[in-house]
Amino acid sequence: MRLITGGSGYLGIALARYLIEKNLDVRIFDLNKSPLLPKGADFFKGDIRDWQAVLQACRGATHVYHLAALIPQRKTPLEITRGVHIKGTENVLQACVEQRVDKVVFLSSSEVYGTMKAIPCPESAPQCPVNEYGRNKIECEEMCARYANEHGLKYSVLRPPTLIGPEISEEGILLMMKTFNKGGLFPVVGSGKNRVNALDVDLAGGLEGTLALLERYLREPPESGKVFHV
Repeated sequence: MRLITGGSGYLGIALARYLIEKNLDVRIFDLNKSPLLPKGADFFKGDIRDWQAVLQACRGATHVYHLAALIPQRKTPLEITRGVHIKGTENVLQACVEQRVDKVVFLSSSEVYGTMKAIPCPESAPQCPVNEYGRNKIECEEMCARYANEHGLKYSVLRPPTLIGPEISEEGILLMMKTFNKGGLFPVVGSGKNRVNALDVDLAGGLEGTLALLERYLREPPESGKVFHV
């Protein structure tokens, strides 16, 4: 069974659809059940900061996709932000150890790089986050590595950029698209020729397939600790 934390979010829904199409059992862990979740997905209501809830949700899981997070645009108080990101990730990793989960996929972000010096951006690029979200993601990546070293937990990290596609609900992107559709103007930084890193959510939804393709491309067997900037 595949567990998706934060599975009612934009990426979680796309991932759930992808996995169910592959005839895999899927469980969604989130505060609220999205009406867009595909049929066949089991829903487990809970807060990622609640240790007992996370532990119960992980029971029977072979793989855990840890997507639960608060996007920077939410401007949530620092205590809540770190509670969801840091405490939530620790809960997930510890639960995976206790429930003997085969592998964890942690969703990080290209925010760890801050302002990218080059696009495409290599995984080896310097990490210079400019906000709390990026700093939290780095801390969580380090936590994954620590659990791998101390407990033998297998994991991979994905660092996607901004996700776009059908059914997107992020207000800033929707506003920009509506403005463009009306022939309006939208403020840009610099000359207007800036390149923006974005990823179609249907591609991002295939996290499992993405990992397999990347590992094959690198001509290396699937192993723990891989970091991919998708």
